[in-house]
Amino acid sequence: MQSPQPANGPSSHVLVVDDDAFLRATIRAALEVEGIAVEEASGGQAGVQAFSGELPSLVLLDINMPDLDGLSACRQMRNAPGGGEIPIVILTGHSDMATIDRAMDAGATDFLSKPLSVSLLRQRVMTLLRAAETSRELRSTFGELRRSTRNLEHSNALARVGLWEWDEGMDGVALSAHAIELLGASTAFPSVPEFVASSVHPEDRPEFEKRITRLGETGGHTQFTHRLLRADGAVLEVEHRIEVNTDANGIASIWGTFQDVTERRRAEEVARRLSYFDALTGVANQHTLDAHLRRCIAGSNDQRVALLLLDLDRFHRINDSLGRHAGDDLLREVALRLRKLSEEDETGSIAVARPGGNEFAIPLAYIDDPREAGVLARKVMATVGEPVQVAGHELTMTATFGIAIYPDDGADSEELMRNAGTALKAAKRGGPGNVRFFGESLNRAAAERMTLEAELRDALDSGHIRPHFQAKFDGASGAVVGAEALARWTKPDGTKVPPSEFIPIAEEIGLIGRLGNVILDATCKCLKSWTDRGLVPVPISVNVSSAESNSGLVESATRIVE
Repeated sequence: MQSPQPANGPSSHVLVVDDDAFLRATIRAALEVEGIAVEEASGGQAGVQAFSGELPSLVLLDINMPDLDGLSACRQMRNAPGGGEIPIVILTGHSDMATIDRAMDAGATDFLSKPLSVSLLRQRVMTLLRAAETSRELRSTFGELRRSTRNLEHSNALARVGLWEWDEGMDGVALSAHAIELLGASTAFPSVPEFVASSVHPEDRPEFEKRITRLGETGGHTQFTHRLLRADGAVLEVEHRIEVNTDANGIASIWGTFQDVTERRRAEEVARRLSYFDALTGVANQHTLDAHLRRCIAGSNDQRVALLLLDLDRFHRINDSLGRHAGDDLLREVALRLRKLSEEDETGSIAVARPGGNEFAIPLAYIDDPREAGVLARKVMATVGEPVQVAGHELTMTATFGIAIYPDDGADSEELMRNAGTALKAAKRGGPGNVRFFGESLNRAAAERMTLEAELRDALDSGHIRPHFQAKFDGASGAVVGAEALARWTKPDGTKVPPSEFIPIAEEIGLIGRLGNVILDATCKCLKSWTDRGLVPVPISVNVSSAESNSGLVESATRIVE
């Protein structure tokens, strides 16, 4: 299905071929904001048919599809009229060299690993579209540009594009002025092999030479990213397009364009890190933690996977007293210690993530005994408890742990995270430095807690929480001299909920202010009723939270009583 063209004129046209409808929709949303028209195909056969109908500017092609796999589809697209010039990017969950080599042999221009980073996808597509457009323009005007070297070099300097050329009638490899500037090289190389030996990074030379050899056998072009060495030893990352024309005797001519994308690659790496890693501490973020847990669970066989959630005790007090920057420094130091602990583990089964706030998560993969998680918790507690200097103060931290074990406490990563969080809350109620494993009793307690929270909200709305007055007596005369209004909750079925249960919940979920208002309102109405009946009221005290103390309590109470 073809998306509409933007109102400001024709856009690039990207064909997305994938049997995953959700992924196609995600890619469409990411590209359409850049003004790129998106066409979708739900399988390899449909993708080849769409490609043959109207050549797209670029193809995003899944490698695994039920009807026709991506590599076969890629070969058919390359053999279609005009298909040799279209960038084709393979989408694959396999990033091993064998898979990449098969994709390149099938005619792929590039590949992207799944799961996709939206920002990286967008940047890579924009880069390839620009490169393809640049190559088309350079090819169509190459003869004219050779006669207009000054204009060409000015344009290439802006785009950081260098050109090189060799044919049988030339003494060596010719470089454009900007290619010479980018490489810091002499004006020519005696041969293509010497150009490769002098300018291509040693680790990238085998791939470069393999592509040149393949083009010498088949003709056509290739486009790929690799590193070039400047004469001064600096390394550039470039996107390189090479075309080879052949005749009956072999290679007749070679020409290439390379664009310096070093700074753009650095920006892409920053974007990638922001997508997968916590910006403050550098450890994995929630997204990466979820993916890691899913991989651990999928490969666990008959072994267990533990998830430790730790909360730094009294962290908010440090933030409040020493400032946010001191809190950030403390989080970075804790993350550094946890990373070191992970790196020292010879089994490689420990990872570190920061889901957010002052919490860290430590997945422990492939254990046989759940007690191993408790042993790790004690190691982490000792590591975190070592003194640390923050903002000129020596601090000694403690941590509280909640632990959940797969498959005992959760069938998937989401349930494991949720139950580890439940265990952490239970541990925090026991005080700093506690360790709590999740269990069925905690699961029941969590469900009962959620039910009680809902019933508390309903009780505040329906008037089932009322003040009960506890009298104060004069010790000498025995006369009533005052009273205290106490919140009491009686459910419709007559069940009484102890204040020790519902008042802490009201404080935790932000209903304590509302509870105080309900009791104050009912007390004031009782006082008004007693006064109207001619009774002499006594002083009544009502406990209110600090959040209510500046919220017009006096005015509200006076208005009710009067």
